[in-house]
Amino acid sequence: MKISVRAHPRSKKHAVVERAAGELEIWLGAPAVENRANAALVEILAGYFHVPQSAVRLASGGKSKQKIFEIARPDSSVPGRHRPEAAVPKSTKSSI
Repeated sequence: MKISVRAHPRSKKHAVVERAAGELEIWLGAPAVENRANAALVEILAGYFHVPQSAVRLASGGKSKQKIFEIARPDSSVPGRHRPEAAVPKSTKSSI
């Protein structure tokens, strides 16, 4: 899925606001120097969408405040991914 992001680096407040479908406005403290703001945005988006950071990729806008990120959703067909019972060790599962 593609997400449009309007970034506000070096901000005193930290917030994520959904403006419209597929558009987010993010205020973050990291400066737009040496790719630090982009790295912080990847971390914020990964937490926001509950995916690993490796699933978030900056598609365009590396040096702009307006950016497009691609978020890869986990494959639900892969056993053990995002299934609560997969996180429980087999020895503690109850057999009913």
